[in-house]
Amino acid sequence: MSTVAVDFREKLAWAAGFFDGEGHVHYGVRRTARGTAQRTIGATVAQSGRERLDHLADVLGVGRVGGPYQAKNERSQPYHQWAVSRFELVQYVGAAMWPWLGSVKQQQFDHAITSWIAFVPDIALCEHGSERLRCVPCRSDWTRRGWETTRRLREVV
Repeated sequence: MSTVAVDFREKLAWAAGFFDGEGHVHYGVRRTARGTAQRTIGATVAQSGRERLDHLADVLGVGRVGGPYQAKNERSQPYHQWAVSRFELVQYVGAAMWPWLGSVKQQQFDHAITSWIAFVPDIALCEHGSERLRCVPCRSDWTRRGWETTRRLREVV
């Protein structure tokens, strides 16, 4: 194996150890103001110093380092944060560091990625018990904006 490949593997191992101790993987679903479901996924590391976060971004080749941000607790120091928030990037980060991650972080990545893939948006039912897209009385009561939103949701499914 070439020294470049060994050097890169060592950098990935460092990134995995750093992420294992300081990082967080999250997945969630929230309701928008219109009532539709919106998924969020991400991987983050927050620290008061920026240097290690910049190094993490350099090693992985993805992610954005932002800050400083003021912590909610007034006694805490301002912090910087490295983050990725697209599904493909979270999947890449998890796969790149997987062999060196501990079981807890592997479970976090596994849960977030499988939940993202398994997500099925709920189809809104009308007061008549049928899908709103097929109910003529309900469809006539909708605003144009609501109809377009529901139509887009239906196209995704």
